[in-house]
Amino acid sequence: MEQRNPLQFFIDLADEKPNIIQQQTVSHDDWRSLDDDLEQGIGWKGGTDDLNADNSYWYSSYFDSNLSIKIFNEKTEAIDTIDNMLAGMTDLTGAFSKLTEFISTMNAVTNKLKANEGAMRHPEILRTCEQLNSQLHNRKTRIFKSVDTVDDMKPVTSNKLQWLGQVNVLGTLFYHLLRGQDGGDPYIAASVEQVKRMLMDNFVDSDGNELSKETLKTIFTISRSEKRAKEGDRIELPNKRLKI
Repeated sequence: MEQRNPLQFFIDLADEKPNIIQQQTVSHDDWRSLDDDLEQGIGWKGGTDDLNADNSYWYSSYFDSNLSIKIFNEKTEAIDTIDNMLAGMTDLTGAFSKLTEFISTMNAVTNKLKANEGAMRHPEILRTCEQLNSQLHNRKTRIFKSVDTVDDMKPVTSNKLQWLGQVNVLGTLFYHLLRGQDGGDPYIAASVEQVKRMLMDNFVDSDGNELSKETLKTIFTISRSEKRAKEGDRIELPNKRLKI
């Protein structure tokens, strides 16, 4: 059976799937009481409009206290599950990749929540998600520190530089160093394969992933100029070593 993603609660929260709150946060008695009140025409904290509007009742005032408790408990459970998962992994490369994946997921969750006006009414939601993301980053840092003393378990990415920009900007820079920029002289003497191999051996992308061999191949294909970074996005070489 496929293992549940330990961050699934936060994914569903960001995707506005309020059933997770209905099923897990509010007790059966609470919902029965709420149903009875609604049948009798009795008002409730959030109001019926808030309950039904845009299918987004998970951030209504009815859930103020319940949601705070639920999201804190889910954060704790997620970290415990991830710690147990990492403890069972002897391959530090795999642990690094898994943490990178979780961090990427939480970045996406945070961005969605920031764009949701309803969620932003409850700052503890975003605050808890950011705390969870910080804890994941701390665990990733500890992996880097541990591999310094365990050479035979050092992950492939531990020695590599992390390129924080677009990969095509990095590739375009070295294409111009090799071929020359705007008709200028090259800055390095090497084969295309040497340069591509150097990039793959020494860099990972902004998410910590290996550079794509096919992406670099396309960038270094002379006829595929549309795949290289354009002026304004690319890194400009000083003086471009133009011939006089």
